[in-house]
Amino acid sequence: MLLIVLTIPAALSQTRTMTEVDLSNIRVEDLSDQQIKNYIQQAQAAGLTIEQLEAAATARGMSQSEVIKLRNKIDSLQYTQVLGNEDNRFISRTRSLNFGKKTEADSKQALIQGKQAQKTQEKTYEELIAEQIFRSSFLAEKKKELSSEEKLFGFSLFNNEKITFEPSLNLPTPKNYILGPGDEVIIDVWGASEHTYRQIISPEGLILINNIGPVSIAGLTVEEATNQLKRRLAIIYSGLKKPSPNTFMSLSLGQIRSIKVNLVGEVKVPGTYTLPSVATVLNALYAAGGPSLNGTLRNVKLIRDNNIVAEIDFYRFLLEGKLPENLRLEDQDVIFVEPYSRRVEVTGEVKRPGIYDLKEKEVLKNLISYTGGFTGKSYREKVKVVRMNGREKEIHDVTITAADSFSLANGDQVMIDSVLDRFANKVEIRGAVFREGFYAIDDSLTLRQLIAKAEGLRGDAFLNRAAIYRTREDFTIEVIPVDLKELFLQNSRDIPLQKDDFVLVPSHFDITEEYTVQIEGDIKRPGIYPFAQNMTVEDLILQAGGILESASQSILELARRINDPNALESSEKIANIYRFPISAGLQLSSEASSFVLQPFDHVFIRRSPAYEKQKIVTLLGEFTFPGSYALSSKGERVSEVVKRAGGLTPFAYPEGARLIRKIQEDNKQKMQLIKNLLQSTKDTVDIFSFTQKETTIGIELDKIINNPGSDFDLLMQEGDILEVPKKLETVKLTGALLYPTTVKYRTTYSFNDYISNAGGITDDARKSKAFVIYPNGKVEKTKNFLIFNDYPPIIPGSEIVIPKKVQKEKTSPAQTISIASALASMSLIIVSLINNIKW
Repeated sequence: MLLIVLTIPAALSQTRTMTEVDLSNIRVEDLSDQQIKNYIQQAQAAGLTIEQLEAAATARGMSQSEVIKLRNKIDSLQYTQVLGNEDNRFISRTRSLNFGKKTEADSKQALIQGKQAQKTQEKTYEELIAEQIFRSSFLAEKKKELSSEEKLFGFSLFNNEKITFEPSLNLPTPKNYILGPGDEVIIDVWGASEHTYRQIISPEGLILINNIGPVSIAGLTVEEATNQLKRRLAIIYSGLKKPSPNTFMSLSLGQIRSIKVNLVGEVKVPGTYTLPSVATVLNALYAAGGPSLNGTLRNVKLIRDNNIVAEIDFYRFLLEGKLPENLRLEDQDVIFVEPYSRRVEVTGEVKRPGIYDLKEKEVLKNLISYTGGFTGKSYREKVKVVRMNGREKEIHDVTITAADSFSLANGDQVMIDSVLDRFANKVEIRGAVFREGFYAIDDSLTLRQLIAKAEGLRGDAFLNRAAIYRTREDFTIEVIPVDLKELFLQNSRDIPLQKDDFVLVPSHFDITEEYTVQIEGDIKRPGIYPFAQNMTVEDLILQAGGILESASQSILELARRINDPNALESSEKIANIYRFPISAGLQLSSEASSFVLQPFDHVFIRRSPAYEKQKIVTLLGEFTFPGSYALSSKGERVSEVVKRAGGLTPFAYPEGARLIRKIQEDNKQKMQLIKNLLQSTKDTVDIFSFTQKETTIGIELDKIINNPGSDFDLLMQEGDILEVPKKLETVKLTGALLYPTTVKYRTTYSFNDYISNAGGITDDARKSKAFVIYPNGKVEKTKNFLIFNDYPPIIPGSEIVIPKKVQKEKTSPAQTISIASALASMSLIIVSLINNIKW
């Protein structure tokens, strides 16, 4: 309905917004059924309910009477949809069976519907409300009826869209097919003579053959008609009657005739149906939608010339796939579906729960066979039958032996229970045995026998105590302690077990703390390892992969916990420390090798203070020998590395040299704090550099080379990159400029000349805060004195940055009023205080 609200006005004016939609002039009767169906489908896809759609329509100006009409229209379509599951299938079936011509009754029905639609427009508000209530009740009742029908055994056969029982017309001509008026017969003659006759049997039952005349074949089977036509055609085709014929004849059907069949009784859509003459009783019943809710499949009667020709039990077809009584229909046959006489519902542990119809002499055993029998979980000793005795419900317990004779009544409910969720002869054993699990118990099973069935105790079994958990008759649990050492002594008393006993044999590992040892330092795989009895330091080092080359040869340290279970007060000493030397081949001394570890010992392998890995720096650009260099000492400086690289080339630009250094882990937090500070103060300085993993250090390479070892000459660190470019000839201009650009460096240009080359500054520029980034990474800002600005000098490769002004948030009218109110209140308080002081 909301989609109607949105879509209909959109057709009137596509330029109007959703909030401008006016539904006060919308008339429901102007909408087609297909439009409303499309809107309903779109609303369902959007997850909207009918009530939500009605509320939206009312909010957009639709009158209450039009909302009611729209709801009735939707209910009417839903009613058609509910019936459509069966009636639409009926229509598609009858169309495929050449049934679907518009009759006089259809025309009358259309006229009645047109008049009703006209009356709907004249109904009062109260009448529309009453009709809506009626339709809602009808729809609920119809859905309930369809739900009950799904349980009826065999009825789904007629409601399954994947199954069709339309008669097949692509069949060989049946020899027992009875010919009648309207059938087209094809007579083929071949051999010495060849000819084909196509004739339609006349209403008098005749066909006319040239040179022979009329031949009566109506009422004959195909086989009988073939023999008669062969005798008549032998007059002109003599080869047909010779002992050794040289001419042959066959009879087949062309277009078959249509017959009218009447379906009455408890069928969904009773009436007269036009069907192909090869149709059977099942085809006709399928065309009518199958039996109604009160109909039965057990006794469908075929009546011909007021005589019952066959009584068909469709359960035989459903259960065995056989239907010998499914006779071929003839014109004006009547199919009568009786109402059920006994209908019984079966629930529970059967293969096909549902509702079944029973014949007069059928008993409980027959019903169970119709369900396919019991499932594997069914309780078969007794079957519960709930019966209505005319006044109240009563229950019958029927043993399986009595099922052969127990007669069921109409409306009975048969319930098949499942077996109890418990074991009749089970004991369980868990813990330190080789085969845990469930075991069968007999009257003589003992604990020793159960442990033997579990293939004995494991080596880690705790023998001082096991436990039997026994369930008493009141379902409480008692624990029976067992000393396993005593149990397995010779001549000791065994313990008999009972049903549902649970035996737990604990493991030593379950009742003791997990013991570990730890090693760290210059070892291949430092970490925590499981403790083992008689484990030595050497064993632990082997598990950890061995000692690294960087390990010190003088120190191996072991820390051991102090554990005195008899102590009554704390001690200042918290660990015992043991130190062992390591040989030149990184082997432990004999004392360390044989030192036995205890649980939770902690071993430290110290690093040699003189051990250092090579530290590599990189020189890029205008060096005589650029590349990677290893630092020879911790104190090697830039000048020394430059000298090792052969100095600078003639094209080098020392003023543009820069040193790129990786940010150490301990500096990353500081950089993050600076970044957060800049963000919180809304500074316009670019904070991109604070997110990098490396930083640029401004150096003056010419002073470093000329004054080695001076304050300008920095110490090199691992990972440093020293880059010297070729001579630069440009100046870059960025920031709050009309046209940020890069221009050629000119010695005669001042700071303002370069700004002019970028088109000048923007309105939000802060020229007084301009700064210059030099090619070596150094930054110099503008110096301010009163109204005078001293701009930094410009050299080749410089970058001029003009920051923007900080955008201040404007005070809104509401904030202004709030501030004024606060000031007024404060003024009143001050005045009151002054007056009080005076008094």
